[in-house]
Amino acid sequence: MNNRLDLTKEFDRLVLKAGKLLLSKKRITEIIYNGKNTASAKIVNEPELRNVTAAGGNVYALWVKHKGSSVWKLVYIGQRKSRDIHTRLIDHLFKKSRKTGSKLREIKKELREGGRIGVTIIEIFPDEMRMAIEERLIVMQKRKKNHLWNVQS
Repeated sequence: MNNRLDLTKEFDRLVLKAGKLLLSKKRITEIIYNGKNTASAKIVNEPELRNVTAAGGNVYALWVKHKGSSVWKLVYIGQRKSRDIHTRLIDHLFKKSRKTGSKLREIKKELREGGRIGVTIIEIFPDEMRMAIEERLIVMQKRKKNHLWNVQS
């Protein structure tokens, strides 16, 4: 008796659909800082970021545009319950929580080097699927040899 149910093809179709939306560079909201020191900086476009997160989201991507480049590069894919998405992004962009694996160190390095930071957000329904979608997107990006800041998957 075979107990295996292979849903790879069906699931990958859903993941690709989510990825097409999440990884669309047209949807990037640039985070504009008032300085290179994130500890004391404020987001100049905080209302825009609040509008993006208020629209809903539970899977997000962080992007970097290196100094002198015109191309956004995907660097991180993450997930969080919708009600916590704004706080999670602030953890990545400004302050590191002891409980989470914030990418603040990497963000600070990019800003010191003259880079720019962007974010895209989507909302996956049902919410329980967000973790599986995130993990599969990371795996797919790593297979494409994209070097992400994600250490898991």
